[in-house]
Amino acid sequence: MSRGLRLFTILALGFLIICGTVAFSVNANNLIDEEVVNQRISSFYSGRFFSTTPSLKLEEAEATEEGDEEAVEEDVEEAVGEGEAVDEEVADNSNETTEDSGDSVENEAEGTAEEGEGIEDTEGVSSEGIVPASYNPDEGTITYVDPETGEEVTVTLEELGISQEWLETLLGLGNDLAVNIRDEGILLVGYGGEDGAKKWEYDPSSHLVAHYEGGKDSERVTMITSEEESSDYIWASPHTEDPGAGPDGHLVVQRFIYDESGNLTKVQYFTWTAGDRQGQDKARYMYREDTIEGANITPKYYNDPFPDDWDPVITGTVVKDEYGRFWLQDEKGNMYLLTFRVDGFDADGDGASGAKEANSIDWEALIGKEITVRGHQVMSDSEGGVYYNGEKAEVFEVVDIITAFDKENMTEEEYQEAVANMEAVAEAVDPIHQGLVSETPGQTGELGVINIFNGRIPEPGELTDDQHIPRLMNGIAPFYVDNIDPTILDQIMQFAIPELQSAIENIQNPPEEGEQPPVDNEELMAQIWDAFNNEDLEEAERLANEFLQNFVPAAQEEQNPQGLYGQVGTVYWILGQIAEQQGDVNRAAAYYRMVQQNYSEAQAYDPEQDLWWSVAQAAQEAENQLEGVDEAQVDEILQELLEQEQAWIEAAQQQAQEEAENEENTEVTEDNPEVPNTAEEIAEEMERIESSI
Repeated sequence: MSRGLRLFTILALGFLIICGTVAFSVNANNLIDEEVVNQRISSFYSGRFFSTTPSLKLEEAEATEEGDEEAVEEDVEEAVGEGEAVDEEVADNSNETTEDSGDSVENEAEGTAEEGEGIEDTEGVSSEGIVPASYNPDEGTITYVDPETGEEVTVTLEELGISQEWLETLLGLGNDLAVNIRDEGILLVGYGGEDGAKKWEYDPSSHLVAHYEGGKDSERVTMITSEEESSDYIWASPHTEDPGAGPDGHLVVQRFIYDESGNLTKVQYFTWTAGDRQGQDKARYMYREDTIEGANITPKYYNDPFPDDWDPVITGTVVKDEYGRFWLQDEKGNMYLLTFRVDGFDADGDGASGAKEANSIDWEALIGKEITVRGHQVMSDSEGGVYYNGEKAEVFEVVDIITAFDKENMTEEEYQEAVANMEAVAEAVDPIHQGLVSETPGQTGELGVINIFNGRIPEPGELTDDQHIPRLMNGIAPFYVDNIDPTILDQIMQFAIPELQSAIENIQNPPEEGEQPPVDNEELMAQIWDAFNNEDLEEAERLANEFLQNFVPAAQEEQNPQGLYGQVGTVYWILGQIAEQQGDVNRAAAYYRMVQQNYSEAQAYDPEQDLWWSVAQAAQEAENQLEGVDEAQVDEILQELLEQEQAWIEAAQQQAQEEAENEENTEVTEDNPEVPNTAEEIAEEMERIESSI
């Protein structure tokens, strides 16, 4: 037994002896237990990317050999009793890991291959292992020796699903080529640098490349790229910045984000599936983001912001791959990568659809279980390199979901009725969506493309959920009204979400000329918070000023600290925060003083803490933190704000008075008949009076 491994084992066993039973009472959800965190991340994603630490593999150590136990016990007693310091050397060998029922198995490396410095062989599981490989550019082949049979194996790049251009680009990142032989299939691995660290890993089953950074034995995965060129796509995600191209110049489809201590904090999933619009090419968005806090992994899903294609209802089984992605496998074996969108209908009638419904589901618990979904199959020319087990797969944007757990709480009749409703909606909207898109890049469908941004690419923050859904419904409602039979539309409107109902009602019963639809204060307030929290300060400021113009008069009349009055005070505080972030301390101070002067009793609700907080107190604390304030300028801005409020109040009073006068003047009753104006009308009236006498 080597001294390093012996000391490592002594330390680990000594720790268990000291801690006693306490060591075995560690909560599996303990957020500060690094080993629990590593196990959780490794099992959730893949042992390929996140292997467990060597301390979890004591049963594999040589200390288990016959005769070692007594020596170990003696050494432990000596080390503990005399305070002997033991140095532990732990190598985080992330190069060689395999999966066994969701758990990673780490293999120790022995020696270095003759070809390809830094390439290590592995032992232990089946015929798996990493062996050197050679690339023949003339024939387009990869050759390696099977360690179990000793026979030479040659595979073509076509069989591996990788182009020669892409492989040679990857070899430029790490040119010591190897093959990782696994039960699931081989991986191409590239090593490079002075220390022979792993740089990339190509998976033929998914046609994806994992990229790594860091030195040998401490590599960590940073991103996953696909075979699609990044230049062919337009960025359309409102939730994160453009991931851009990977180190190989291809699309980033998954990104891993770490904190300063090297802990994984976020995993982002990007799609290359959003369809053509207004003569532009395909668009991308982030459809999912996992947040890691200790051993807790919390996925959040987002809606695809653009139109798509075929609208079926599919029943199948939920499958998860080693990238953490969830798929639907139908009875024919077809695979669908699950993303999400909103089309205006909640056909299964559960009160949620698209990403909102997806976020309420425990997808881990659904693995291997049956679900029924309604949604949209994205256009084939937008699906790029979506593969499962080496076979071309589809992308399916889910709108409605009936899970196995939902079905357990339904009778068979209720389930069949829900499916029938989903099919009725799909049948009605399918022709519309077929016409909204085009299978040919650069062309629009027969109906054109919904143009909710006047043909331009939306700015970040313009597609946040609260703002995007009403805008999308206003854009799609005319197509539904014009192209769905009125009788069918009436039937499926019972499943329409409120935003679509409102948009269709505005079309069917348009407001009179000059009449503006009422602004909802709760909805507008939610939009302000959403834009502010997403750091879209310009949009938040625009919405805040719109709120003040609409609701200051009513707020001053109401004087409810937790009602409109409280909301107006909160909006002034938000405007102060915006001005402060923009560097305008004088305007920020004026907004804060406006709260303290005119809205001193205003309160705002914090849903996370479930409490109301004083807006005036927060404004005072914020103002006290400001530096370099010019009091004269603050007073001038504050006076402008007060005058603007007074102008809004007077305008509202004037409008109310005019409306009352108009209503009084136009009122006609039997006791107040219309007065005849023309000579003919006067003669007719005289004749009527004479005949009545």
